[in-house]
Amino acid sequence: CGLADGLEAVRGQGVASERVLLIGGAAQNAAVQRIAAQTFEPPVVVPEPGEYVADGAAVQAAWALTGDRPRWPVSIAAEPAPDHQPVIRRQYARYATAGRLSPPATAP
Repeated sequence: CGLADGLEAVRGQGVASERVLLIGGAAQNAAVQRIAAQTFEPPVVVPEPGEYVADGAAVQAAWALTGDRPRWPVSIAAEPAPDHQPVIRRQYARYATAGRLSPPATAP
């Protein structure tokens, strides 16, 4: 939910999101894939395992040097069904609302 909340904050600034790339070790877990597909609004895709942090840094460097954002293809391993089950979306809405209404916790 924290990641979905962050994505919504970015989208609230006018940034379009076409898809969510689910990467890292947990991305290979079918349960994590299903929950992500139910939580995020844009479609969730799981790319083939790769060096995405290094690839992202290279894209940013090429973009900064050339002024043009390079398009490097990503091979997709899985596309979890975007089965937005009402219970997941309700839980996310509760999380998002609570996070925005509650003041930050302070240390005693």
